[in-house]
Amino acid sequence: MQKIENIVRYRFKIEFNEESAYYYRFITHLKFFAQRLVEYKKTKQARRCFFESNA
Repeated sequence: MQKIENIVRYRFKIEFNEESAYYYRFITHLKFFAQRLVEYKKTKQARRCFFESNA
């Protein structure tokens, strides 16, 4: 999470107000994004294992 926040901070030259509702909303979006990535990788790996075992 911190690495993504730093990328956004430096790429867009933004200083976050960590007390604002906008910051908390941004962090919430990052958390859901990370969760979707992890779930996608798990699903993709499970499908690959299924097809390899049935080949």
